[in-house]
Amino acid sequence: ATLSIGLPPDGGTAPSGTGYRFDAGKVGNALTLLKAGYGYVSMPPSIFNGAAAVTVAFWIKVNTEQSWQRAFDVGINAHLDSAPYTGGKYFFMTTQNADSQIELAITTNGFSTAQFLYAKSIVQADGWRHVAVTIDGSQGVVYVNGPGITGTKTTNNTLTLRPGDLGTIDYAYLGKSQWGVDPYFEGQLDEVR
Repeated sequence: ATLSIGLPPDGGTAPSGTGYRFDAGKVGNALTLLKAGYGYVSMPPSIFNGAAAVTVAFWIKVNTEQSWQRAFDVGINAHLDSAPYTGGKYFFMTTQNADSQIELAITTNGFSTAQFLYAKSIVQADGWRHVAVTIDGSQGVVYVNGPGITGTKTTNNTLTLRPGDLGTIDYAYLGKSQWGVDPYFEGQLDEVR
């Protein structure tokens, strides 16, 4: 993976300061992404190409609550400011959507045909939370702190899409959306798998 600095949504000049740093985390040090610095991580997109089943797991701590900031976003970059009704191909998880819920979405033809999982949002007061997202067969599951007494498990047993259905994926981000209108993640990520 590569630590990166993005551009402001208006396409202006990248900030002169850093967009990330390493601070004390859940396990050793964690990556702190700074929204004002447009920091994010670019992963090799090939790790998702052809995936019939996938699990993405990480520790996350939200420092600023904001709708549509991404924990991760994977797909084929449409180079647009916002998600098209049809035509977009992506697989993402946001810590808080417009309805204040975690949203996991996957689609091969824009948000009009997207398949979703929702869970209770992760907010600043939560501190560190462990999140695991799995898609295997027709089942998608989002675990937040595991399914035990203090954790939650949300399941959708009607999924028909997997990351491999998106085609040749050309981007995979932590902390950044492909859509310019969405904010960069402000918080910490640790032990991403």
